[in-house]
Amino acid sequence: MSDAVSRPASVHRTHRRRKRDEKGEVVKRFAVEWSFVHAFWSCVGLAALIGCGGGTRGPLSKIASKPDAVLLRVNGEAITRADLDLSVGYLRSYLPGDSRDDQLVMSALQDDLLPTTAIRGAFKDRIPPLLEKAKAARARILGGEDFAAIARAESDDKLTKAAGGDMGRKQRGDLVAPLARVAFTMKEGEVSEPVLTVYGIHIIKLTKYWKGATPLDDAVDVSQIDYAFGSGLQGRLAWEKVLADAAGKIEVVDPAMADLIPGKFKAKPAPKPTETPTEQPK
Repeated sequence: MSDAVSRPASVHRTHRRRKRDEKGEVVKRFAVEWSFVHAFWSCVGLAALIGCGGGTRGPLSKIASKPDAVLLRVNGEAITRADLDLSVGYLRSYLPGDSRDDQLVMSALQDDLLPTTAIRGAFKDRIPPLLEKAKAARARILGGEDFAAIARAESDDKLTKAAGGDMGRKQRGDLVAPLARVAFTMKEGEVSEPVLTVYGIHIIKLTKYWKGATPLDDAVDVSQIDYAFGSGLQGRLAWEKVLADAAGKIEVVDPAMADLIPGKFKAKPAPKPTETPTEQPK
């Protein structure tokens, strides 16, 4: 599996299912699953749901509204209202119109903003040289060099390197969130600015955009050049450690965000000390 490819996460696990039934059962299945989504989110993060009524869209109305307002800090790096609006806006562009703010915010934080911000803070020394490589490669492509040739020569992704970076056709949940957010908002033939993910710095090219029956069903033919933080298992263990270390250490700047932090990023309770049995007198 390519580093940039991910199993569907959070919102995708509940809102997206591939169409497998040719006799219309998919419609019934979606209705059942959508009911489950509402039931699930009514039971999770109740504090985050307070204030969702009164004609507002909920928690977003309580969060600082200025684009440069800092909401959270992770590893010394800030997540601003502008960052949140960008990520939530992308989710809102294809998910059902009655999706709740708490659901969208939690998904944006869990799949997009918290992981990449934690990496940006932890890998301050690794990011600049990779970013320079990515910028130089993009400049060469825009100057007329072949994307596929540069991918074969420079990409660190072993599964797509030989194919000139070709990742094939992907739906939204098939890509890690930052790449999906960029890929599904590009024009055909466009080459992206460098994109940061937990795996490294990527440049992607959109070859073809496929419109589905609904925005949730859209797909893209996309290629990438990946400048990775590490290779194979070593790279994966590095970013997994960063995310594990970030859990419970998020600085909440805007109090309205406190109840919207996903569970995987909250501090885990310390294990109870194991009692050592005392020896009975003989």
